Amino acid sequence: MRPGKPVLGFVVLLAAAAALLFLSRNEAGKAPPSSPVEMTAMNAEDTARRHDAIDPVQTAAMRASSPRDSSPRIGDPLSGARTDAELAWLRRNGYPSNEAAQQAASQRGIGVRLDRSRALDPSTILDAEQLALLEPERRQEALEFLSESARMGSIYALEALSRSYQGGGSPDPVRAAAYLKASELRGNWPAGAMQGMIELTPQQRMYATLMAHQIIRDMQLARARAGLPPLGIDTRPGLDALIREIQAQAAPGTR
Repeated sequence: MRPGKPVLGFVVLLAAAAALLFLSRNEAGKAPPSSPVEMTAMNAEDTARRHDAIDPVQTAAMRASSPRDSSPRIGDPLSGARTDAELAWLRRNGYPSNEAAQQAASQRGIGVRLDRSRALDPSTILDAEQLALLEPERRQEALEFLSESARMGSIYALEALSRSYQGGGSPDPVRAAAYLKASELRGNWPAGAMQGMIELTPQQRMYATLMAHQIIRDMQLARARAGLPPLGIDTRPGLDALIREIQAQAAPGTR
């Protein structure tokens, strides 16, 4: 197949999404980890060392002085947003900017208060993910916050839940794949390719798919109990262009 711009853009998009897997793991000057699970895993010794090096007062001041608009913009290196349609999709589904993601990774959840009224705020979702990965005593609180964010409509929160189950003190790769699949079912089609980064047996992958449907069903039931409308499928822009390019490359005489 000959290379094409939409396919290249798709690869960049997947790479950008995968970048979040190691934002909380890497330090300046360190080589990137070798696997998705390693990208998010933090051992207890490393976590304690990092916490000792962070001043909670300074961290709180940084958070207070940071801009509250943590949504991406056109050209953001993390999201790869290139059009207004892509940008609108990212913003309504709780995706953060590259700047917000890097700031959350550096602050590591220190002094964070998870306010349910900010369930759709990208910065707070990022903070919750940091807590789920790095703070065992607050992991359950963080996972519950991310679940609430997903119920309120954030597709990005489903991705954050997936990463939270790839790392932290209790890795669960099947559940991690299930949350990625759930984000795909909500319309985040690149997640279909990202699931391949999680090593599972065929039986585990089938189970993860079933769990994903269960996750979506439970979110819908919770919304109904709260008097909220059901979540629809919000397809990420770029799908049609990608399919057309793949079809064009597969056509006779294009090789």
